[in-house]
Amino acid sequence: MPTLVITGANRGIGLEFVRQFAADGWTVHAGCRHPENATALNAIAGDVKVHRVDVTSAGDLADFAAAVPGPVKLLIANAGVMGPQRDAQSFGSLDFEAWADTFRVNTMGPLRTAEAFLPAVEKADGGKIVAITSKMGSIGDSSSGAIIYRTTKCALNMAMNMVAAALEAA
Repeated sequence: MPTLVITGANRGIGLEFVRQFAADGWTVHAGCRHPENATALNAIAGDVKVHRVDVTSAGDLADFAAAVPGPVKLLIANAGVMGPQRDAQSFGSLDFEAWADTFRVNTMGPLRTAEAFLPAVEKADGGKIVAITSKMGSIGDSSSGAIIYRTTKCALNMAMNMVAAALEAA
């Protein structure tokens, strides 16, 4: 069966991806920061292995990648945060330290994840790397504040576009 690696697997869309892929018979390596608190994730039936990983840590990602044997058919870089409360994401009251933290998770985290797992993805026939973003990351839609979250997802979109181009050229 094919192998899926996913970060941010303990809630929301990440948790649902784990459920769906495990139900389809995939081997799933699910990463989250606190596996001991991931009750729903740990309860999913199937070939699911839960790993502790903080996507802002190159060491954590190296350990995660080393713990996943064989080719990875699909890598989903899903871990992300909204950042500070909305009142700290508006021009004139931006929390710049929180912005840097949000950037480390939402933009650098997926790139670190992609770099850590690229050798395993390249070993899979038709291996794919996916980074989860949102419409709020569109440069064409800047309608509703959330400057910090929006810019980190916009930067992620550009970075992944550049990764795709670099890998295509290789």
